[in-house]
Amino acid sequence: QAVAILSEYHEINPDIQILIDVSTGLEQILALSESRFDVYLSYQTLLTSNPTLNTYELRSEQLCMFLPEKYLSIFDPNNFSSLSGKKFILERRYNGPYIASMLQSVCAIRGLDCGKNILHLNNLASVCMAVSAGIGYTVNPMSISKAYYMGNVVTIPITGEDATINYAIGINNNRKTPAIDSFLSLANRRLRKTPAK
Repeated sequence: QAVAILSEYHEINPDIQILIDVSTGLEQILALSESRFDVYLSYQTLLTSNPTLNTYELRSEQLCMFLPEKYLSIFDPNNFSSLSGKKFILERRYNGPYIASMLQSVCAIRGLDCGKNILHLNNLASVCMAVSAGIGYTVNPMSISKAYYMGNVVTIPITGEDATINYAIGINNNRKTPAIDSFLSLANRRLRKTPAK
């Protein structure tokens, strides 16, 4: 949805230069606090908590358990404690404090206290490589399997509302320019505005 909107915006406004920056959760939090960008794509919770943004719902995505194939015989999707003693591989909390807390909470609710057995790695690419190598398992949105190669890995969707991530787009309402007004108009036509918090 976000890519489609950017594409449509570019078609309407070909002379406006669009810069895209991929950043960690912490970098996004800092950028939001400093109003560095005009448009943000992130977790809905992160964006709706910022009063300087008009926020629009994009999509929801289910979290999944990513397991090395060799763990499949021991994993019980109704009781994650079957993975006790195995490494839970996560991107460093510093990079994404919101998502790291959510992933650990999802596991804890399902019977797995992974706090003492976490392997923190610097980035998501390293997490995917470690799971592919059979070093441990991870919980992440399904879409990471489209962005990173993960061989010898089984993906199991996790059911429950707490295992759903909602994405949103936030438009800085402190910046009034014709380019932002045009983007805001397009978002209003294409997306559903989230309720103010």
